[in-house]
Amino acid sequence: MSEIEGRYGSAVFIDDHIVYMRMNEGVEVKLSGARSTHRKIAEHMPGNYGILIDRVHDYSISPVELYEYLNSIENLKAIANVVYRENTKSSLATAERIFQGHFGYFSSVEEAHAWLNSVLTEE
Repeated sequence: MSEIEGRYGSAVFIDDHIVYMRMNEGVEVKLSGARSTHRKIAEHMPGNYGILIDRVHDYSISPVELYEYLNSIENLKAIANVVYRENTKSSLATAERIFQGHFGYFSSVEEAHAWLNSVLTEE
């Protein structure tokens, strides 16, 4: 498994079409960081892929800016969010409305991974 470590968190390539991401506690994820991370992800993911975001930590994002950028990534087809607190799910409502691919919420990494596999198999 290949991994990208950065100041915002980490991304692990768990197979040839799913990236597992976990942000660090308290960081503010900005568009510049997302672009930089995506350039690194694109090197490992030449085909369609999905992102599994493990939201175990609290951090902030600018959903409009970030998810509009994610929409521009042609081969990003799905985002699965593992949420542990109800307020995390409600804070993602804007992102869910903006993102044009498949977007889901799950209570475990295993559930999210299975959903991503099924969605990406259909693509």
